[in-house]
Amino acid sequence: MNKKLIYALIAAIALTVIIVILSTVGSVRQTPSINLPSPDSQGGSANADSDIGVLGVTKDTVQTVLSKLSKVESFSRSYTVTTYWQGGESEESINYWQKGKNIRMSLSRNGYVKNTLIADDKLYFWYDSVDKINETEIKEESLASTDRYARLISYEELLESGIADIKDAGYIEKLGEPCIFAEYVGSDNYVNRVYISVSSGLLLAYERYEGSKLAVSMEAEYTDLSTPSDDIFAPPA
Repeated sequence: MNKKLIYALIAAIALTVIIVILSTVGSVRQTPSINLPSPDSQGGSANADSDIGVLGVTKDTVQTVLSKLSKVESFSRSYTVTTYWQGGESEESINYWQKGKNIRMSLSRNGYVKNTLIADDKLYFWYDSVDKINETEIKEESLASTDRYARLISYEELLESGIADIKDAGYIEKLGEPCIFAEYVGSDNYVNRVYISVSSGLLLAYERYEGSKLAVSMEAEYTDLSTPSDDIFAPPA
């Protein structure tokens, strides 16, 4: 065979190998892009005109993604929160209703039920087993503590975190729903892993770690994005 033809074939094969290697490396390094739907305020359905657009969810972009993710304002849900300690654990069941600024929570633990209601600029507390109802004027700090009452992590904290505190992030499925995932160090030095539903903007699950030990976890059991009845937010007579 002609030497020039042999050299040409060798060069062609070498070029093909280089192209394949470069395309493979590029596909590994490329951040997957996703189209994140923005929920509407009524039913949480995907919005085709989402301003979130196509973004890769990484620890460098997750704050931008979350800042553009809408959270439904009227819904009802139930979830469990489990607290762990050396040699044991305890579980709380929470029912939660929200309509705009009106919020009601019922927390069941160890056979008793504690109710919290925020409605008409009033804050109410009562137990199912006790007739007395505690009532006070609502304060800004009470509104800011809503997630604490509900035993939830406020993922808004993540928006204020430094990039160095964000350890990981991505777009994954959790409990059958597409979610934004992030792992970050909170202000109390606990490591938080949060899973935020793309369809509703609600926190679907979380885990809190003290060092390498799981301290608290939460998982949603049921979510209804329809507007709750006004009767739910009426304090007991």
